[in-house]
Amino acid sequence: MASLLAYPALVRLGKSTLRSPPKCNPHMPT
Repeated sequence: MASLLAYPALVRLGKSTLRSPPKCNPHMPT
């Protein structure tokens, strides 16, 4: 159940990281 609650947050995080430049995301090399 925790994963189901965390999934939307992860998706939102992924979208925000895609929107922001890679330089601002050290945890995301791409």
